Amino acid sequence: MGLMSSSNGEEGPNWSHIEPSREFRVEYRVAGSDTVVLARIKNVFAHHDTLTQYVSRFLSECGSSTPSGELVLVDDDTDAVLARRDLHRAFHDFRKARNLG
Repeated sequence: MGLMSSSNGEEGPNWSHIEPSREFRVEYRVAGSDTVVLARIKNVFAHHDTLTQYVSRFLSECGSSTPSGELVLVDDDTDAVLARRDLHRAFHDFRKARNLG
């Protein structure tokens, strides 16, 4: 099965097998606190690996203090949570992988 596209010149390639553009929010959530929107992103794979760069940045900014809460990937249209990463667990996994205790 080959991949084929058509073009109308003005709009560029038409990949009919690719779903329409989707928008997502990356949110920081802590129980009992307000939710903070960290980013708005488009056309990403709805998987917890999409959050890796945000988790990494969050951990680098928190230094040696143990973070709480989670980062979640939320569909902007439906508000459905599609992926989540626990920051406490990510922090300890990071330290364990680098033999930091």
